Amino acid sequence: MNDTFRLRIQQLYCFLYAIVVFLSVLSLSSWNLYVPHILATSDRLLFLVLGATILVTLLSEWSQRRLVAMFIFSLLIISYYYLYKKSIFIFVLLAIVAGSGMKFEKVLKTDLIARTTSVIFIILLSLLKVLPSSGSGVSVTNFVYTKFTFGFTYPNILGYLLVIIIITYCFSVNLLKKQVFWIVFLGCLIEYLLDYSTGFISLVLFLVLYMWIQRNKLHRSNILLLTSSILIPVFTLTSVWIAKYFFASNPWWSRVNTILSLRPPIWQYYLRAMPVRFLGNTKSINQYTLGVVGHGAFDGAYIQFLLEFGILSILIIFIAVFSLFCLRLPVKQKVTLSILIIVTCFSGFPETNGFLITFSPMFFLIGSAWLNTPATEIVSKS
Repeated sequence: MNDTFRLRIQQLYCFLYAIVVFLSVLSLSSWNLYVPHILATSDRLLFLVLGATILVTLLSEWSQRRLVAMFIFSLLIISYYYLYKKSIFIFVLLAIVAGSGMKFEKVLKTDLIARTTSVIFIILLSLLKVLPSSGSGVSVTNFVYTKFTFGFTYPNILGYLLVIIIITYCFSVNLLKKQVFWIVFLGCLIEYLLDYSTGFISLVLFLVLYMWIQRNKLHRSNILLLTSSILIPVFTLTSVWIAKYFFASNPWWSRVNTILSLRPPIWQYYLRAMPVRFLGNTKSINQYTLGVVGHGAFDGAYIQFLLEFGILSILIIFIAVFSLFCLRLPVKQKVTLSILIIVTCFSGFPETNGFLITFSPMFFLIGSAWLNTPATEIVSKS
């Protein structure tokens, strides 16, 4: 494969990936509610563009490891599609496969540019009154938690997108420590104004880890990756334990319920309605189900993935993260992945955003590092 052809493939991949990000941000906004005649089915378009992106990856260089991984992931995607048709976990699997055909740095920088541009586009539409800037949207969506915020359907959505933009920016551009501090400080201020505590805590955690990891990047990034992989089953079991034993009238559980933003009774409701299975439950509950606790706001990545997509989904995510600890990757990739993943792991306990490909490039980056790095590559010294 000559250099010119390889360059064109990467350029096409960047273009398709940018479209994936743009459609993702549109799907998180109120676009489909107020501009229905343009890109009204952005979720289907996202599925098609992801498919096209994967086709482009077939033209890139292959290795024995990548061939085996693609075969395994193809079987998983077919199996989950047969069970659930389109689902958020199928998009996770597709993201890992799609990421395998693009260089790590390209995924990171393309995501930063595309996500930032898309978020600014939605905010501008809200300022121009094309999309709503603020106010309740219950009458429009029939979902009780709809609260328009600069074109998005809830402040947490904009808040988490800001977290991802700041993290990818700090790893895409060479910055001094004090510059990173002021960028994160500004981000925390915005998260505070949005009243989004998960975003605020995520940025503080990112700043602490970013400063801490500078002294011994390779060793400390491996510590974070190993810790992240351990946290996945720990947080999963903890979520189930809370859901199983939560007792509303108990004062101690009442404090836990407050700390976790009223998630425990919702988790308990879903655990009773959807028992834990290896491949998950083909029937789900949403905000339109009569009498559902929490109005269908099922949040918490670990228990949601466990109940909806089964033990296998948690196992796949665990293996994907643990493999990064085992692989010999360039130090910069390990640092980026370790901090992004551990921040996602912590934020994923009370909510699901970070584990959705519409919010984060995490699974694309995992696919790129996992399948696009030669097995013989030597880790550079920090």
